[in-house]
Amino acid sequence: MPSATDDDELQFELTPSVSFYDAKIIVSVTSFNAFAKEVVALADGFDPDYEASLWIGPDGHGANGAPYHIRDILDDMDAVQSAYNELADAFRPFVTEF
Repeated sequence: MPSATDDDELQFELTPSVSFYDAKIIVSVTSFNAFAKEVVALADGFDPDYEASLWIGPDGHGANGAPYHIRDILDDMDAVQSAYNELADAFRPFVTEF
């Protein structure tokens, strides 16, 4: 949902729906092109293996509300990456001067 900040920037929050992980994109931008660049950069830089590792506890299973099995955590991170990629693909045609 877009909202205006004090310095006339726009802030966007997008939440793909997956089982345990609330993935959010929050960026403050001054133009549509800047927003498109941020979305594409986020998708291109997202590493599902690294993100999954953040949710694995010392016992080798899910922690902090993550699913118990590592495979389920990785599946969720893959779903987040797919959602980010789908969104980024929609914005790529609008990116200039990347």
